[in-house]
Amino acid sequence: MVKERSSSGVVDDFFLTLSPQVAGRTPERFHPALVMNAQFLPDNAPWLNLLSVKRAGDHLYLRYGVRAGKET
Repeated sequence: MVKERSSSGVVDDFFLTLSPQVAGRTPERFHPALVMNAQFLPDNAPWLNLLSVKRAGDHLYLRYGVRAGKET
């Protein structure tokens, strides 16, 4: 889930929930992806910093913030 976007269109906060249930896709049935209609390669992909981790049962709730530049 994207919380908000900056004026430049870059994501400021990114929330990701990890669930113990595995889902898949087939070519016959459309399922949206995390990022659609954009391709990110290692040189131009947004990099994130982990801000917090919370656990509820078997679920993990991860909160990330976008960092200015990638680390090498």
